[in-house]
Amino acid sequence: MWRSGAGLGKGFGTGSSNPEGFTCPACGRVYKLKSSLRNHQKWECGKEPQFQCPHCVYRAKQKMHIARHMERMHKEKIYKQQELV
Repeated sequence: MWRSGAGLGKGFGTGSSNPEGFTCPACGRVYKLKSSLRNHQKWECGKEPQFQCPHCVYRAKQKMHIARHMERMHKEKIYKQQELV
């Protein structure tokens, strides 16, 4: 995810309607895509992490971050159960 700070403007602007990025009015984070800002506002900004790692104290605001954490830190993969259609 692209955020404000390092590298502002590098490799940026082609195909983007807003060369400065999209800034969250509540916390100031900057996103390259407007959809990323909308997801941030809906699921993250001002909210406590709701997903808890079953092995340690790590908490995350997104389920996929817990899966990535468990795979990297606990060497455990979470498989999605596929439904038979």
